[in-house]
Amino acid sequence: MKRVFIFILFFSAFVLSAQDNASFKTVYDDVDDVTTITHKNMEYNMGMYNLRDNILGERENVRLYIRNNVLVLAAIYQYSSWAFVEKLTFLNDNGARCVVKIGKHDREVLSGSAVREYLYTALTESETAALKEVLSGSNPVVVYSGTKARSEKLKIKPKVSSAMLETIEYFKNMGE
Repeated sequence: MKRVFIFILFFSAFVLSAQDNASFKTVYDDVDDVTTITHKNMEYNMGMYNLRDNILGERENVRLYIRNNVLVLAAIYQYSSWAFVEKLTFLNDNGARCVVKIGKHDREVLSGSAVREYLYTALTESETAALKEVLSGSNPVVVYSGTKARSEKLKIKPKVSSAMLETIEYFKNMGE
């Protein structure tokens, strides 16, 4: 009976850990020698998960992933003119705030009618803690700010907020 109990205990622990990791996908790129871990709700498949898509064609996408043990914030901003995004500001109704300055930019003109900016930056420990606080509060939003334009406060959908929080927690547990 004792062996059965121990077996059930270990099997339960295995199933629980597998369920936790089932939310994440790990991909190794042998050409660039990088490993990327992405939450299933944060995967980027050449489409965009829009926070908003209004008549003006403004589109935003924000997500987190882990690349070679670094937590990366990736964002896409698309609008009919250049915004030259420099920072993202995350806010919530509880007064929490997180400002992330953007590191790398890639830009492309889409059919002459819109511009898409790809933004990437590694998050510091303090940015990660501030972002977690914002996402844990009520009604988190993000604002894209650039030298020529600034977006409205864009609501982060619960599915995205939850996936970002899970990614932060997964990243934190990797270091332990």
